Order: sequence, then structure tokens, then C-alpha cells
Amino acid sequence: MRIVIDTNVVVSALVFSGGHLGWLRTAWQTGLVKPLVSKPVVGELIDVLKYPKFDIDADEREQMLAEYLPYCEVVTPSRKHSGLKCRDPEDVKFLQLAAEGCADFLVTGDSDLLSVAVQGVVVITPGDLRDRLTRSAHEQRSERYRVAAARRYHRRQSLEMSLGPPRGKEML
Repeated sequence: MRIVIDTNVVVSALVFSGGHLGWLRTAWQTGLVKPLVSKPVVGELIDVLKYPKFDIDADEREQMLAEYLPYCEVVTPSRKHSGLKCRDPEDVKFLQLAAEGCADFLVTGDSDLLSVAVQGVVVITPGDLRDRLTRSAHEQRSERYRVAAARRYHRRQSLEMSLGPPRGKEML
């Protein structure tokens, strides 16, 4: 699943790894989702991680970026989607990235982005993404169970046909 994650969500997952968005870090590190990034998006992430309120030194920043960027796919935005608009002009880069990268979702908690309707860009909250991933995982487990049960049934049928009816059972 290809996703664009806005900076605040990425920062929450990285800085507060044991917090309510810690699951998202696991999702990108296990390949459940593929985050998309662009140069402007990574630049903003680096700038935000330097904010004094986080009190993160250069080594910690590098470590956090190393826990995110290697799992991302870099998309180079073109001018193709330069006409996209949003109440906050700083958020346009996320819409462009989602459109250019053919993202399945743009994941954000930002009300400006959540209120945008752009063709081809589905904007959802982190909670919505988690629900979708959970539902998808449940559906995959159900499908695997159904397939395994069908295989067991067919193996049993095949075995009975080749061996004949079970022995030792008397007909009444």
C-alpha cells in the first residue's frame, strides 16, 4: 500500500515511538505500507525534527531518519500537478506527492488536508489507516484459513478415492 504521510504524523511515530502512532513505524518497517517522500517533504521533516521543543540532538535525528527514510520511495514531483490548492499552501507538497506517486492514501491529522477534495487523492487519518490495515489483515487471514480448509478437504477426498473407504468400519 503506497501512502504519503504528513510530517506531523511521521514525527509523532518517530519521536514518540511508544505512543499512539508507534504501530505506524512497524507498518512501514515490515513493508505493510510503502511511504512516499519527495525532496520538499524530507526537507520539512528534517526542519521539524530540529525544533527545540523536541530536544533532539544531531545523532538522534540521524537515527530517527535512518528508521524512516530507507523504507521510503522517493518521488520527484513534476509540474503536472502544480495547480493543486489547499488552505495552507505549505500542504500542497503532500497533495502533489500523493498525486504524482499514485498513493493509495494521504495520511494526516491536519484539518486543512482532511477537508481537501482532489481527484485521485484519498485523504485519511492515521486511525482510518490503522482500521483499513487491520481489516485487510483479518480478511487475508480469513482467506488463508478458507484456502487451507479447502486443501485439507480435497486431500482427504483424494486419499479416500485412492485407498477406498476407511477399513475397520463395519456396515450395519
